Amino acid sequence: MEILNEIRLLNKHNKQMRFVYENSILLNDLFTDVISENDLDNKEVIEKIKNNDYIINDYEGFLKSLYSGKRSGYLTKYTIDELKKENITTYQVRGENIGFALKPDKKDLDIISVHNNSPYKGIGDELMKSIISLGGNKLDHFDGYLSDYYSKHGFKEYDRLKWEDRYKPIDWDKNDGKPDVILRKL
Repeated sequence: MEILNEIRLLNKHNKQMRFVYENSILLNDLFTDVISENDLDNKEVIEKIKNNDYIINDYEGFLKSLYSGKRSGYLTKYTIDELKKENITTYQVRGENIGFALKPDKKDLDIISVHNNSPYKGIGDELMKSIISLGGNKLDHFDGYLSDYYSKHGFKEYDRLKWEDRYKPIDWDKNDGKPDVILRKL
């Protein structure tokens, strides 16, 4: 009888050890999937944004970063002379194709040319916090995904413009429809 009890205890112990081992493997797989090399790099990029580690008014570098993405044809085209003439301040995350610009507009700072043309994802919320902390308080965008995103960050719609073909971006894809342009302020 004593040997039977020892075998039962050993089996119970082995089952527990197998359960712990299997769960350790699952947790390891979970963390391996969640914390990839790219995610670790994201943390470094987020730290740069939190610390306002920007290259400011390197207009040539900023425009190169801005127009390096697949959807750059959807963005307002600026020249270096226009940026300077309109007193636009450009901010590019040091070493990355991520940035934005602030354009004075009466007593507001219009947020323009926000872009992330890097492989890093999940940085948008931190970037918006930084933009707001630097005084950005007004923006416009095409209705769609960005509507909820900007609303989440406190930007309220104050006007809406109906689509006009004459103002469509150069590389507009007709499959993207004819969305309104929404004007927002904090």
